[in-house]
Amino acid sequence: MALFAVSDIHGFFDETAAALEGAGFFGSDKNRLVLLGDAFDRGGQAREVADFLLGLHREGRLIYIFGNHEELLGKCMQDIAAGGIAPIAGGDSYHYRNGTWSTLLQLSGLSRNEAIL
Repeated sequence: MALFAVSDIHGFFDETAAALEGAGFFGSDKNRLVLLGDAFDRGGQAREVADFLLGLHREGRLIYIFGNHEELLGKCMQDIAAGGIAPIAGGDSYHYRNGTWSTLLQLSGLSRNEAIL
């Protein structure tokens, strides 16, 4: 078993998978991944990242230390619960500019229009 560490993958699954492949992570099903935060926001493959991490978690091969972007994702969901979608989905919203809103859309599978209705 070997430990592989990554951080700040920010929703870029293809690049992360390629880097892990190049480092030999997929060479053994005993290898474990240590994720040092910031799995989401910015990139367009949040769903792929989430599915990959959930699979590793189910196999007992993931050590996940939350970073500030995981905290932002939780804060975005709290803000939606407290004030609705409109303040979050606008272009002047921090959650919009940061990519957290996009991450929520990717993870939910909803379009922007479906989410704000």
